[in-house]
Amino acid sequence: MEKANSSRLRSSSAHLHSISGQHTAESMKMNTFPADIGAPVEVQDAGEAVDPVMLAALPVTVTLRTHQRSIDETMVWNTETPTEITATSDDGNSVVARIATLSVLRDQGFIDEDEFQRRKKAIIDEITYPRRIGGPGALQPAAGLPLIVAHPPNFHGLAPEDAIRHTFNYATRQWETSKVTIVLDETPFAKGSLRLVYHLQDVTQAGASYVAKLAIDPDEDPETYFRDIELQAHCAHYAEMYNEYKPPKRVEFIQAWVLELKQRNGALCAVERYIPGEYRKHNNNFGSVSDEERNTPQAFSHFTYEVSHHELLAVDIQGVGDRYTDPQIHTLNGHDFGKGNLGALGFQKFLHSHRCNSICTYLKLPPVNPKERYKDYGTVPVQELMNSDRIKEVRFESKHYYENAPMLQKYVAACKEEETKSDRRRACHLCGLCTIQ
Repeated sequence: MEKANSSRLRSSSAHLHSISGQHTAESMKMNTFPADIGAPVEVQDAGEAVDPVMLAALPVTVTLRTHQRSIDETMVWNTETPTEITATSDDGNSVVARIATLSVLRDQGFIDEDEFQRRKKAIIDEITYPRRIGGPGALQPAAGLPLIVAHPPNFHGLAPEDAIRHTFNYATRQWETSKVTIVLDETPFAKGSLRLVYHLQDVTQAGASYVAKLAIDPDEDPETYFRDIELQAHCAHYAEMYNEYKPPKRVEFIQAWVLELKQRNGALCAVERYIPGEYRKHNNNFGSVSDEERNTPQAFSHFTYEVSHHELLAVDIQGVGDRYTDPQIHTLNGHDFGKGNLGALGFQKFLHSHRCNSICTYLKLPPVNPKERYKDYGTVPVQELMNSDRIKEVRFESKHYYENAPMLQKYVAACKEEETKSDRRRACHLCGLCTIQ
């Protein structure tokens, strides 16, 4: 899809002013730091992976780490602690290290001065406006971001509104739309590096509870929402193939879709079913593995690499139990599904840190740094090897369909129309002769 220039319309999240009624400040867009560079990401990953701009060669003063810190040190939400307010505090040394890392990236030309200043301000704001434990009203939101209070779903007193649901059907490779009536919470209960997370209820489905993830950045490209939904549908397909071999634990990727909020100037958000329980992250897109190193998530990632004939690798495995969401995919060309796709480098990082466990052995996957069986304390199959001779490879088709989503096409058309009008207005002002404003 054609990329718009700087005059492109702001994304739908800019029109929302934030769901809680406050302006979402562009200057407060939260930075995405990989857990392997300098300091770990401070908050739970709500659909964003390590930015490849961080992955270029760095001076020796910056240390890349893969196992010194647990991925699970990132912020997660836990529905069993409804009164807790999300924390984003840092110690001074961590802040200095993060800013130093940004300076290196700027000096090496990987980010420009504007990007450096924006990310630096976001780091400093985290210290200037710390989140603390307290009751309702104990804190004031920082620079336009709404107060984030961990709480269970509660839609009492909130008015329903009409919306349009955009779903990707993997079987037909088509985008489908339907009308729904929803109730959206006013207060986010969690925050990722680039997303605020709200409770949402679908009135048309007997009051089913969901979560809505809204971009913090008012200039978020709407294409990102559609691309991520399609990516998750691909991972769900690979989960079905994995389950066909009857592993000790089944895996599932929660279905997700894009919601267009008609009564909020067409604002967009990603939606998926609300899964109560403790959210955990098992690996990321740069080879880091949780200290817990559960067998099932790691075996699933390895399975996707082998079943796709080494053309695809699903990582960033996270969720509640083995119900996953917000994955990332590496492919050989490095261009499918956005900037978190690190291509061959992503394959290399995973294979370097992966240790084949009993489930990998059960699936008859080629061994990669295998664990000693007597030291494998995680989930193990009842029988050592599956009955099938080998997994059946399915080649990955590098073809995308999110550009065909009707709503996205409508948005692009509106962008082009607005750009044309802007060009005409500039021309009229330059000539100084006509009266067109």
